[in-house]
Amino acid sequence: YYSSKFEELSEQWQNLLDDIKINERIYNALTGFQPISGHIYHLYNKEGKDFISLISPQEWNNKYLHIGSYRYNSDGRWSKTKE
Repeated sequence: YYSSKFEELSEQWQNLLDDIKINERIYNALTGFQPISGHIYHLYNKEGKDFISLISPQEWNNKYLHIGSYRYNSDGRWSKTKE
């Protein structure tokens, strides 16, 4: 029991750390607008600088390095989408 519980808690802890890291990265990214909760945004990197955009990687034909797509939640957190 304890071994499996430890593994479960370790996985939850790692997920929390990953969530914190990506939220910090997105909040430090360049943006020229105020995100709206419930909308999906895309995180890109161009010449070593991160930025978020409404434009999907397909629309930009992979012009920039796509880091991931994230939904802006009403609580101010960003969560990874399946896109």
